[in-house]
Order: sequence, then structure tokens, then C-alpha cells
Amino acid sequence: MRFLHLILFSLIVTLLPHLIRAAPGDLDATFGFGGKVLWDSPNNLNYYGKAVAVQPDGKILVAGTENNIGYGGGSRIIRFNPNGTLDSTFGTNGIITFPGIANGIAIQPDGKIVVAGTTVNQGGAFFIYPHIARYNPNGSLHADTNHIDWWQLLDIEAYTACRYGFLKAVVIQPDGKIVAGGDVTGVNPETCISNYSPSLSTLDYDMLVVRLTADFMPDSTFSGDGIVKASPFFSSRAHVNAMSLNQSNGKIALGGYTGFNDQTTNNFGIVIIDPYGSIDYSFNFGFYGTDFSARDDRVYGLAFEPDGKIVAGGTATVNAYFFGAIQRFALARFNTDGSLDTTFGTSGKVINGFSQTGDASYGLARQADGKIVQAGRAYFNSDFALKRYNLNGTLDSTFSVDGNQTTDFFNNSADVGRAVAIQADGKIVVAGDMSNGASTDVALARYLP
Repeated sequence: MRFLHLILFSLIVTLLPHLIRAAPGDLDATFGFGGKVLWDSPNNLNYYGKAVAVQPDGKILVAGTENNIGYGGGSRIIRFNPNGTLDSTFGTNGIITFPGIANGIAIQPDGKIVVAGTTVNQGGAFFIYPHIARYNPNGSLHADTNHIDWWQLLDIEAYTACRYGFLKAVVIQPDGKIVAGGDVTGVNPETCISNYSPSLSTLDYDMLVVRLTADFMPDSTFSGDGIVKASPFFSSRAHVNAMSLNQSNGKIALGGYTGFNDQTTNNFGIVIIDPYGSIDYSFNFGFYGTDFSARDDRVYGLAFEPDGKIVAGGTATVNAYFFGAIQRFALARFNTDGSLDTTFGTSGKVINGFSQTGDASYGLARQADGKIVQAGRAYFNSDFALKRYNLNGTLDSTFSVDGNQTTDFFNNSADVGRAVAIQADGKIVVAGDMSNGASTDVALARYLP
């Protein structure tokens, strides 16, 4: 009898992990500590997680910037092993430095790493200009990085005062060309103040696309000089927060928000650029602005679907009666002609949140099965927040029971998910930051698919 009990006990111990299986949306216990990783900078400065990319070997790259706005601050590109530990084969103890604010990371098929962002120069006048760097797989700077004279490319030298150029996202085309998107503007001398801190709220912006050859030079087959600037009709501000590449036809979607200098009536804004650098006027006559409310709506994530439709995700500000104006997760899906896809959500739109106090979405990714993941923060408990949607825009009830998931890094910490990526095995990686009041650290979480 004792022998039988021993056999039964051994079977229970062996089978228990399989009987109590983790569910989709649960934290991945094989990653970091219970599915979570925090990176505290050695210099004790505040760092915000801005971008994430997953290599084919499962290693994870994260861009952490010292300054959330990015003026004068530096960035660290951090590489983690698949289990969440720092990769000591990359840079110095898993870390390299990017000169400025890093907003986007892309990985080439040969393992080289492309980082896009913004660098600040304060020599004589205040310039914030685009910067793209390419790194070898071990984190060393590739020799071709400094080939581009951004001052000349954007005619920055023609301005005697402030000039701004921001790159927010970067992708690699199948032919090896590099596409980066952002926004650019120029202002008059009187808007600059003595400490080189101009008011960005008073400026006019154009959407910006840059394409480089595989040799890291401006691509002359793209609008003649490798640069496109697009300005939507009836708008003084056209900001870009996200970009997506249609791998089948080479079209580029830029997403952000458009509006005027009061910044209270912005709309979801999308522009499509064709492979030659021209605005695609078959997409709603060149531009589409979607209004979820009469307030502030912004795109922070874009994804082309295989049929050419575009999913745009971000944040919408709505009226909530007793709670006033609050933010919500927002999604919209567009047909190839720019019209809203009425088979998705309610007349092409989805809007929901986690509480009555408001929430915000800053990242979007499309899974291989077509389901959509949004990442951001839930205001009611200041946690990482995720939503997963079915192909028709309804919440996916197989993901954390109701399609919603939140993650707290510490009690009373302010946790924000800013970027999301899908691994080859379907696991979901969210990068952002955790603030405990004393410091802000780069934060990562990985979820089961």
C-alpha cells in the first residue's frame, strides 16, 4: 500500500504542472521575476522605456531614454536574454548609448540593429534633428552611421533659429532599405528663448518619412532625395507617432494626430505614402482624420493587415459626465480606400477602457492570427494595461478571461506600457517604465499568448 501511495504521489508531482496550466494573458513565469523585469540605470537617472523589438533568437532590445521628452537626454539600448537577464555579449554589460532620444528599433536580417530618434544641438541656435544609427549585432557602432548630413538633407542650415525634426519609428523593407517616420517643423527666431527651450505648442508640423538605401545613404528613388514631408489639409499640426510598412506593395502608413495649436481638438491622422515617395491619393484623397470625440484623439500604433486594411490604435478623450474628460483605449480599421471598415467594432471604431478615471494606449501589435494587442496604462491603479481584440474588434475572451490584463510592478508605483512586440512563439512583450516616486526605471513584462 505504501508503494502504491508513493506511485500516486509521484504521478501527482509529475502531472500537477500540466494540470494547472497558465492561461493566455498570464505573465510568463520563465521571464525575469514572475514575468517582470526592471532595469535600474547605473547612474541612478530616470529612464523611460520607449521602444521594443524581438530578435529571431528571442533576445529582446529595449530603448530607454533618460528624458521622456528627449531634449538633451541620452538613451540606452538594452538587450535582454530570452529569460530576462542582461545579455553580456552586447555592448558593455548588455547596454549601448544612443546620442539623444531613441524612439524606434528595427532588426535587419543580418542581425544589425537600426535605431531611429532625435539628437539635440545647441550650437548657436537650437536644433532638434533626426538621427538614425546602425549597430553591429554585438552593439558596436557600424561604420556607415555618420554618412548622413541631416543638416543639409532637411535644409536645416537655411534657418537662423529653431528647427525640429523627430523620428518616431523605423522599419526594414524586404530589399534591405530602411524607412523611418516622424515629423518636422521650422519656426521664427522670436519663438526661441535664451535657454534654448522653445515652446513646442506654438509650432506647425509636417509628417516626415525618410528612406535610406541598404548602404545607409538617402534613397534617391524615393521622392528624389529620400525625404517626404506631408501636410494634411486644414491642419497646422501633423504629428507622427507610429508607422507601418505594407510588405507586399511597399506602401508606408504614417499615423499620429492632426489639429491646431490649441491641442484640444486633435484627430486620429493617417497618411499613406507610395513606394516612390508620393502621397497615395487613393486613400481618402491623401489623408484621413478620424474623430472619436470633439476632443483629443491620437494614434500611437499602426498595423497593415494582409488584405491591405490598416488598424490604427491609440487614445481618445471623451466626456464621462461626472468624471469630466477622460481618456480611453481607441481603435479604428480602415479599408484600402481610406473609408472606415464597418465590419470592425461599431462602424469601424472601438473605444473602451478599464475604469471611469481614464486610460491611455501607447502601443499596438498584430499577432500572426490577426488578433490585435494594445498596450498602455490603466489610470485607476497606474498599472501596465493590455487589451486583446478579435478580428472583428470585439474583446478576446480567451485572453485573461475578458480580454483585459493589468500588471502592477510595485504597490503604488506608476507603471506605463509604451511599446509592445510579438515574439515568434506568440508571447507578448511589453516595454515601458515604472516610477515609485523616487526614481523611474525601464520595465518589461512578458505574457503568454
